[in-house]
Amino acid sequence: MRTRSQNSKAAFRAANAEFKLLNQKVKELEKEVKNHQREKEQNRKNAIINDFITIMRANGASQQSIQKAFPGLAEFAKYAVRSSDKDNIALVKHPQSTPASAKEAVPHRG
Repeated sequence: MRTRSQNSKAAFRAANAEFKLLNQKVKELEKEVKNHQREKEQNRKNAIINDFITIMRANGASQQSIQKAFPGLAEFAKYAVRSSDKDNIALVKHPQSTPASAKEAVPHRG
């Protein structure tokens, strides 16, 4: 027959095992959430880049121009996604609402 002390130890071990299992499940869920956030971030970056490429094509940019601009677009998308400032995202989604058009902002070199 077990004593009270033995029963307490057994209960403690059982509770400890349950906490370990629970902790493992929490870590797995945290990992899944991080992966989901990374995937969502990547999708947002791709959407930003695709929006800019669509705008460039609509304005007559050549494939070569788009390829030259791509590294800068990718860097901007990285910044825009990281930033919690909604103005940056609004700028990307609604470029026509900016105060100056792209032609006014950048002087033409011919």
